[in-house]
Amino acid sequence: MKKQLFTVLVILLSCVMMNAQEFKKGDKVASVEGNLGFFDRGEKLKLGYGGKLAFEYGVADGLFGGKGAIGIGLVASDLYGGKYEGANTCTYNYTYVTTTYAKMSMSGSSRSYIDSKTQTKNREGKGAAKCDVNSNDATLMATVSLHYQLIDKLDTYFMVGGGATVRSHSFGNYHDAVNMEKVDHYRKSPTVGNYDGPVVSYYYDDFAHAKWEGAETKVYPAICASLGARYYFNDNWAATVEVGLNTLTIKKEINTYTLCSLGASYKF
Repeated sequence: MKKQLFTVLVILLSCVMMNAQEFKKGDKVASVEGNLGFFDRGEKLKLGYGGKLAFEYGVADGLFGGKGAIGIGLVASDLYGGKYEGANTCTYNYTYVTTTYAKMSMSGSSRSYIDSKTQTKNREGKGAAKCDVNSNDATLMATVSLHYQLIDKLDTYFMVGGGATVRSHSFGNYHDAVNMEKVDHYRKSPTVGNYDGPVVSYYYDDFAHAKWEGAETKVYPAICASLGARYYFNDNWAATVEVGLNTLTIKKEINTYTLCSLGASYKF
């Protein structure tokens, strides 16, 4: 009797574990996560942060005694930061408007009035400045994942993938500029009573029209190898965490590592 009862319990437990499998063939899971990583500039690791969108589709299950499954998917992630101070050169070529106010006398009268004339001027040159530089890595990868359910409601997996990263740069906080100016010489139109000579009003900003060097976008290879877990609160929603090399952008001078992400997943 005890042996029969034990056999029944084993069968029931196996059925429960099989039915409770959180990722299986045909499942579709979408995830939204926040990223934390680093830009490796050789001497220092600079902090980066961003977001991640992922989609996964189950292509096989029933592995490892019914607890394992395989999924394929796509991952789109972004990492921004790695701020450092650098120097940059630029060119600028633009037009700005000047307004000249002059006191004029009315023909055949002793009365006067203020006349205004506008003129378009061109400003062109080359400049340089120190500035803060930030990088932005936008990565797209195809992935393959091996899932194994350790406990009920928990989907654990190992993911690998490969793709490409589009790297761009942004510049700000310019200072110690050479051959560059921002001049605000705005003047209100004078009145006849307070007019004491020609008044010229103008405004120009070399920084606003600068075309900075080094802002070109480049593409680099990217890979990933990470461990992840999804804990399901109900049939659809789960909290998700991933650690490891969630993304690794490969470049000799500056490698980028995304080491962990946290977010939510929805299973269709």
